[in-house]
Parts: sequence; structure tokens; C-alpha cells
Amino acid sequence: MLRRPARLAALLAGVLLIAGCQIIITPFEPIVEATFSAQDTTAPTPLRSSVSIPAGQSLYYRLQTPVARDLLYGEVVGAGNLRVRMLDGIGRTLAVSRSPVYFAGSLSALTTTEVEVERAGEAEGLVRPQIAVEFLCEGPCVAVAPGAGDTFFLEVTNTGSQTRFFDLFAYTFAANDLNDRGAASNDARPSATTISGLGTLSGAIELLGDLDWFRYTGAQARVLEFTALDPRLDLRLQFDDGTVLTGLPGDRTTNLYQGDVFVVYSASGRAGPSGTSGYYLDVVP
Repeated sequence: MLRRPARLAALLAGVLLIAGCQIIITPFEPIVEATFSAQDTTAPTPLRSSVSIPAGQSLYYRLQTPVARDLLYGEVVGAGNLRVRMLDGIGRTLAVSRSPVYFAGSLSALTTTEVEVERAGEAEGLVRPQIAVEFLCEGPCVAVAPGAGDTFFLEVTNTGSQTRFFDLFAYTFAANDLNDRGAASNDARPSATTISGLGTLSGAIELLGDLDWFRYTGAQARVLEFTALDPRLDLRLQFDDGTVLTGLPGDRTTNLYQGDVFVVYSASGRAGPSGTSGYYLDVVP
């Protein structure tokens, strides 16, 4: 894709107008099977093993985080037809998933079409050994950014027609995307990660609503190649002038000029473990 150096106005800006209203918060009090403090590790052990869940039923677990971390994961590993949903203290859905690949903010955003499955096949073999982000879930998983002392509820639902069994996991760790780890953040345009010349960078959309901003400061025009690890995350790379790359075969490269600013995000409002939500950026001559 060819582009000219000229740029249009910045994008992704919005205005939220809030009219005067009264908000009544209703306590969320599900029947909780158990309360757990999340393990702080990338190699968690089951908090509960071989849990039986009848068809069409849901189980709730209270999750607590003693310290603030980049990511809190809730995950179940078992047979099919399991769904997980992370809720806050008043019962609002924060993330929901039916697979180890990605999670979303609503059930409607989880729909997998035949086109998505076909495109996923095209992406096989894209992951390169040097990619810095490579965490994978083994079962349906969701993640949020917890603060110190936060409490969440993990809902596990059997959407099938027969009893299922699962192992339950809840764990925290630092973001695999080094540009979003700890105090580092490129979620906003002013804090965009600087690219000064040739080389490879990697990132991941590990939380819902994550925006990864980048700014090219090199003096010489280059070519940018954007590769998304899994098309089911529906990642996009977008410049100020509206140029968009999907990171899929045939739609990965464009010109890169001094002063260019671009952002990587999920067009479907999804996120996932870094091994599937990851991407890499190659700046080449």
C-alpha cells in the first residue's frame, strides 16, 4: 500500500456528554463457591480441580488481588461448552470468553464466523521465534487490570447439554507487552513508543480497550510491515490519514515517513493472551 507524507487530523477522538442523572448501585451477591487470592505467576496451579458443573448452570468464585498488577487472569481448563465471565463488585461484565484465543466485553463480540476460521488458517506459521510476547491460555480465559485490594467475581457457565468438569485458575503477572508493563504505557498518543530506525518491535492487545501508539522519528522514509499473530483478534494498524493495515497476507506493508504516528487496536473490541493478541512491526529499507 502506497501513501504520501501528508497527514490528516488525528483520529480516535470522541466526546462523552453526560446529562444529569442519578445512579443507584445495586449490590451483587451471587452464591459464591469459594474465595481465592490470585496466584502471582505465569505458571499457575489449579485452585480447584475436576470441578463438576451441570448443564446450563453457572458457578461463581470471588477473586482478590492483594497488590496491583498489570493483568489478572481467570481461566478454566476442561471439556468444551465452558464460558467464563469476569464481573466487578456490583456485577458488571468486564470480560467474557468461550475460548483460549480471545475475550471480549460482550457475548455478541465472541461470535466466530466461517470467514474468521478460514482467515485463522491463513495465519498459521506467522509466529516467529524472536517474538517477545508468547503467553497462551489452555482454556477459556479473561483478563482485567486489578488494583491493590480489588475484588472480582469469576462466573463459570456450562453452555452444553451434559455435565462438564474443569480446573479453575486465577493468576496475576506483568504485561508481556513491554510497552505496557508497570509504569510504562503507550495507551495514549502523547506517550507513543518511539521508533527511530530499522528494526523489529513487538506488542500485544492484552486488555479490552488497549491502544498501542507509536511514533516514527527516523529521518529517512522506510517501509513498515505489520504482522498480526491471530486474525481472530481483528487487529488493525491505523495512521492519522486513515491508512489501515490488517496484518494479514497481502495487507501488511506501507510507507513510513518522519513524524508518522499510528495506533494498533482491535477493530472488534477484543483482547487476549499475548501469544494470540500479539503482533510485530518490522521497519525495513
